[in-house]
Amino acid sequence: MHLEKNKVCFYNGVKRMITSDDNIVIRKMNDEENDYKLMAKWLSDERILKFFQGRDKPLNINQIIEKYGPRVRGESRVIPCIIEVDRKAIGYIQYYGIDRDEKAEYGYENNKLIYGIDLFIGEVEYQDRGIGEKAIKSLIHYIKINKHPDKIIIDPRIDNKRAIRCYEKCGFEARKLLLRHELHEGVYCDNLLMEIE
Repeated sequence: MHLEKNKVCFYNGVKRMITSDDNIVIRKMNDEENDYKLMAKWLSDERILKFFQGRDKPLNINQIIEKYGPRVRGESRVIPCIIEVDRKAIGYIQYYGIDRDEKAEYGYENNKLIYGIDLFIGEVEYQDRGIGEKAIKSLIHYIKINKHPDKIIIDPRIDNKRAIRCYEKCGFEARKLLLRHELHEGVYCDNLLMEIE
């Protein structure tokens, strides 16, 4: 990955992070109707919800604004971003500093600077094309250069084999099993904590 291609720049007047693959852009989610509508579309699609937050938890536009609005406006530690391919929005990725309670839960020392990542590809026809892997690698590079973390983590459900393979390709290694960590579709599921030094 080349640093000169993975930089913050302005594109159509919006501050964006550019990946090493020039057709993939990660940009901050905007506090505007179009981005909220995109999220409502994706987070009401059962094909996406099956893996992201559960088919029993679709979100309408008002719920999207309530949940993601504070993040977009900088009122939350979570930084929400949109993944674009050839200027088409196709997915969501976010990063955030892990707080004291989460560090304790995961077994990390409180003085360590740790960032977490979550994502999904919302446009189904763009899944299984390596875009998530490229977006993750780009975001990891961005976080390392700009935040200087001790570790970056991700915690997929243990049954999400496709995601785990993708994260391994990005350099994540399994650290520990998180038993009954996530309530998904009415069942507490095990997750795999994965990390990059």
